Amino acid sequence: MENIKIGLLDLGQREDATSLEIIEQMIEYAVEADQAGFSRFWLAEHHYAHVKNHPYTNPDVLLPILAGMTEQIKVGSAGVSLSLYSPYTVTSNYKLLSNLYPNRIDLGLSKGLPDSKKIAEYVHPDLSHKTNRAFFNKNLEIISDLLENEDDNLENNQILIPPFKGAKPDLWYLSTSFNSYKEAIKYKTNYCVSLFHNFGQSREFDKNQIESFKREFYEAHGYQPQIVISLAFYMADTIEEAEAYVNEITSYARSVSAEAFDIVPVTADILEEKIRAYHRDFGFDEFVLYDLADTNKEKLKNLETIAEKFQMLTPAY
Repeated sequence: MENIKIGLLDLGQREDATSLEIIEQMIEYAVEADQAGFSRFWLAEHHYAHVKNHPYTNPDVLLPILAGMTEQIKVGSAGVSLSLYSPYTVTSNYKLLSNLYPNRIDLGLSKGLPDSKKIAEYVHPDLSHKTNRAFFNKNLEIISDLLENEDDNLENNQILIPPFKGAKPDLWYLSTSFNSYKEAIKYKTNYCVSLFHNFGQSREFDKNQIESFKREFYEAHGYQPQIVISLAFYMADTIEEAEAYVNEITSYARSVSAEAFDIVPVTADILEEKIRAYHRDFGFDEFVLYDLADTNKEKLKNLETIAEKFQMLTPAY
């Protein structure tokens, strides 16, 4: 049996619950994932205006709750909309969390911005989708410097991020391809490729590019980067049922938001085969899955099915 690790991504969407009820359900979902042996539980940051029962925007407040209610699973943000926040604050919060919950905190770094231009204006008058990349790059550079150069920042800038010389969070560069892998090498981050942000693009990869990333990262830092492939799915008993549902929700999503995901319709067997094919063809050994099921009951049922498919009866740590 291949050594494949499976994590979960949650955006906090449930059809049949209020905002606070959803938070309770998310905790239950994370606890079940932990007990079933899933590798990660990530929360995505989103600033929705069309989902009135959305339970959160930035998930940072929820992460210590999830980490405290679980035992082994890694928890984190996938990811922080980096241009919206002070890199000093982000670094301070996640470094402290990574020492309260050692080796369990992931900090995903996202270039995403809200649909609402007003939110960007609140943060900085010059922040827009055109200028976002520059803001993101600058903040990423600062976070990397604060984590990697503690002595210099203390001596030269009077900056100390507690606990001094403590554990660092695992940084994740979030992308839709491997084209930015040199940025991950430069800033010493792991790498997550989202397939559900690849609207209409090929889900194939250049194996030579992946091998170059691994080799160059190892040459620069002396260890291999962690690589995760993330995909969104809707699971049903038949592929026809899954395809009909995906067509319906995709059409609605594109009508209300600029961010409409590329969702894969699957049965349990098809999902398993897709994951094993990526492992076989490209060597990927960890996947983070976003389940589009409407209710927490359905998500928990699918969690159990996935755990059985990949023989995750005991945690693979």
